[in-house]
Amino acid sequence: MQAGLAISGTLHAAFLAVALIGLPWSQSKPEPVDQVISVTLERVEEAPPPTAPAPAPDIAMTDMAALSVPEFDQAAIDAPDAETVPDVAVTDEVEAPSEQDQAADLTALLETLAQPEVAVEVDGLDAVAEAAPDVGAALAQPPSPGGPSTGLAPPPLAA
Repeated sequence: MQAGLAISGTLHAAFLAVALIGLPWSQSKPEPVDQVISVTLERVEEAPPPTAPAPAPDIAMTDMAALSVPEFDQAAIDAPDAETVPDVAVTDEVEAPSEQDQAADLTALLETLAQPEVAVEVDGLDAVAEAAPDVGAALAQPPSPGGPSTGLAPPPLAA
């Protein structure tokens, strides 16, 4: 027990000394000198005009009807060994419901809960209806240029 304590203490002390002093190969390296690159500015008038990219080469399309199906010998295909053939899975059979399940009364689950009557009173609804008598007709009209937007997409332009 004393040996473990001594080894642990020695290694911890060595680690702390290395952390404080540092390792010789982990010393900071001198920073590289910044390189100066000469830059020239050109005006738009002095710049050469842009050139169009080279056109794409014409590549002939493959005639799919001219291609043939590759031939292979089906007799060369080895049949699987008896060890590698998968077992046929037997599907589970569904059991008939028991008498207790058949006799169960499930009508309580099928009842719908009665919804309470909710009365909603809105004051001033007539005033709103009189202020905007035909909002649907206004929305159906195309927007005037520079006018307010109705949120509808503009009609398509004739080509």
